[in-house]
Amino acid sequence: MDELTRQLLDAVVAQPEEDAPRLVYADHLQQQGAPRGEFIAVQVALAAEPESPHRDALAARARELLRQHGGKWRSELRLKRGEAGEFQRGFIEELSLSARRFLTQGERLLTVTPFHRLNVSAAGAAEMQELAGSPLLSQLTHLKLSHWVHNRSAVLLADAPHLSRLRSLDVSIMRLRGENVCALVDSPRLPCLEKLNLTFNYLGVEGMRMLARCVGLSRLTTLNLWGNNLGDEGLRLLLASPHLTRLTELDLNNNGIGAEGAKALARAEGLGGLALLNLTCNRVLPEGLRALATAGWLASLKKLELSYSYFNDEGLRALATNPHLAPLEALVLQNNDFGDDGARALASSPYLTRTKVLDVSRNKRLGAEGLRALARSPILASVENLSLDDTAVGPEGARALADATSCRRLRSLSLNKSGIGDEGVSALVRGPLFTELRSLSLSDCGMGDAGARALASCSLLSRLEWLVLEQNEIGLEGARALAESPYLPRSLRLAMRGNTLLSDVRPVFKGRFDDKVTF
Repeated sequence: MDELTRQLLDAVVAQPEEDAPRLVYADHLQQQGAPRGEFIAVQVALAAEPESPHRDALAARARELLRQHGGKWRSELRLKRGEAGEFQRGFIEELSLSARRFLTQGERLLTVTPFHRLNVSAAGAAEMQELAGSPLLSQLTHLKLSHWVHNRSAVLLADAPHLSRLRSLDVSIMRLRGENVCALVDSPRLPCLEKLNLTFNYLGVEGMRMLARCVGLSRLTTLNLWGNNLGDEGLRLLLASPHLTRLTELDLNNNGIGAEGAKALARAEGLGGLALLNLTCNRVLPEGLRALATAGWLASLKKLELSYSYFNDEGLRALATNPHLAPLEALVLQNNDFGDDGARALASSPYLTRTKVLDVSRNKRLGAEGLRALARSPILASVENLSLDDTAVGPEGARALADATSCRRLRSLSLNKSGIGDEGVSALVRGPLFTELRSLSLSDCGMGDAGARALASCSLLSRLEWLVLEQNEIGLEGARALAESPYLPRSLRLAMRGNTLLSDVRPVFKGRFDDKVTF
């Protein structure tokens, strides 16, 4: 590497979150005819403009460059399988290393890639002590300790002298006590900490009582408390804290919260900036959902997750008629107890017009009538990701979905275990639903060769990136139709596990789809 190239790469490493040094480096490489330069420029453009009209072309070019050169670029890091993350803006930014590997290899890695995210996959007590004092930590903005790290060693980070840039800390499954968490939250050594993941630390009511007193909570924008046994009382104590002033994301998944906790949430005054709320696996019930529907802070919410929350059509109706939900972009309602009446309530809502993600999977009473109501409503006009797994959609529901003329922005559709069969698949391909589709999942939906032939003949699937057809009854005839399709792109990732494929069709598949087929 010549001196100028070295200087430009050092500038990228010194400012890992800035685009400008990367683009200067990319331009230099392109002038030298190195394909890495184009790859960096393309990925930077993709990250900077996710809604760009040129996104598909840029993404395709990035995939092709990675297919041709990714192996070589990865090998330059001299890391083991699983230690390097995916390329982001042209470089590997995330590493998963044991504490010992990081301490011995980190300095070398900083000469070749601007990593600033680290997952410590294993560490004993002595290694954690050494890690906490390492100047290499000054590069990090994100740090995760895996459950193979010595229990409660995470508290050493409260006194680590080189974490002044750290913004995100994940100490899931560390069995930390309330006082350990408070030491981290209030540490003057972590002045930039904004995101804290405390999943499965089982802090309980007393832990919440202590956490609520922490002044450092006022720095946090993201707080993940999944699986901490809060209950209604623990949640009430947390919400009473005067320091919860900046939260934009709150994850309360699996905390034994009931209707009373939902009421406390609805009354909370410090959640005015909340953009994401996850109440999955809590027994909210219709009573709790009705209370939540009255919360003024819903007006700022962009994503609401209420899967496994034990509410029915009545509860969903209360939610759907709330004008505060107008800004909502993602609504996840898996495995509750609503059916067609609940779907009709969603369909008739005049407020859910910006929803991009709608997931109503595993509501087994949701069938063709409910889907027909959704298909006729304006709600699907904005939806880009639709999940209907394990519902009673059937062929009739598939036909109703195919007739949803307003649903032109759909990029991902999942109908696993929906019972649509060959008849339903054939109906779907005849409608306009697939115009923008990039991901289609039809596992265990009862389709066979006829459904595979219908997919193979659909010209609208030419931009598909993922096709999942696992656990169906596709045989040799259907497999050949897919392999010989003039429309399915060569770069397609195809999943075919669990079908009745004959072994002699596998070479046909692999030759056709760049070895991106799983059996």
